[in-house]
Amino acid sequence: AFAKLALIDALILSLTDPISTAVQAIGKVKWYQIIVSFWTLLNVPLSYLFLRLLKNELIPFYVAIVLSSCISFSRIIMFDCIAKYKALRYFLYVVLPCFVISIITIIEIHFLLYKTAIDSFFVFLFLFFITAFVVVIQGFLIIFTSKEKKIIISFFINKYITGENGVKKVTENNK
Repeated sequence: AFAKLALIDALILSLTDPISTAVQAIGKVKWYQIIVSFWTLLNVPLSYLFLRLLKNELIPFYVAIVLSSCISFSRIIMFDCIAKYKALRYFLYVVLPCFVISIITIIEIHFLLYKTAIDSFFVFLFLFFITAFVVVIQGFLIIFTSKEKKIIISFFINKYITGENGVKKVTENNK
């Protein structure tokens, strides 16, 4: 349970980590850092308080997940204010596709792991690589637009099949 909750927390934070880089690139960091740091610093006292009240060792993880959600929401709203990038657009084009892929992957892993006897390290590695490959394919199909898919396919064809410099070819095609 600890590992699952830690992974959920990491997934929530990873959806909005790129916003931090974008805000730093814009240079309007002061209020952004104050708000994000406020939510982050609440983790220890709230975890302690709820741990003392409810006496459940999983409580700090639940508190971290709720606070990570608040941090992510704050990042998106702040980015909307700072960079004029619409929060709804970020949800639709970043958060929603990643959420869909996560749900599909959880279902796949559930069936792979619980229907397969993992009796050796090699079976585990095989299942790991199969799952990683399927997630990459799903990401390609769900996240990217048709234009982005064409650019990626063109890059790989030029780079690995024809042996040409894929980056140059892709940028030339976009002009």
